[in-house]
Amino acid sequence: MEIRLSLGLLALLGVIAFSLTARPPISALPPDAPYAAELAALEDSLAAHPADVQVARRLAGEYLRLGRPAFALGVVRAVRPALVVDPLLTHRLAQAYEALGRLDDAAITASVARARCLRALGEPPALLFAAPDPLQCTPAALVALEQHEQALLQMVRWGVTDPRTDPRARIAHRTAERFVRIASRAE
Repeated sequence: MEIRLSLGLLALLGVIAFSLTARPPISALPPDAPYAAELAALEDSLAAHPADVQVARRLAGEYLRLGRPAFALGVVRAVRPALVVDPLLTHRLAQAYEALGRLDDAAITASVARARCLRALGEPPALLFAAPDPLQCTPAALVALEQHEQALLQMVRWGVTDPRTDPRARIAHRTAERFVRIASRAE
């Protein structure tokens, strides 16, 4: 009896193992999609040139545009540590956290991105996490970073838990955009 039961279990495990390995891999992104070739080219470029921050930014941005924030998060985590200090790549990380519903992480990361951008523009670091030189950032990028940070902080204050479905998330972004426009006109 025990031998039959053991053989039966072994056969069942063999069938399960075969069914798991016999299936083709399931792609998270359809390979025949119009953007698949561009994404593949960006991924290959980042693999060939892992120190190219522009490619890392573009690839993370494309994944965010396609609604794949976990992939964008993976890009930022996979790049060389020296690239992670880039303000705009840090901003992509904040956007990925926001899209994943991790608003506290997004707000903190957005603050770090803004501080790094300020440092790149020659301002004294506002946070201990400001990155060492050389960094690249522009005044226009700083405005976008400040706007995003304000929206995230507002969502955290309001208790937004899912920015994809909560209408207050859009309101927070619009309010932050208006605030930045008014502030930039006042200068």
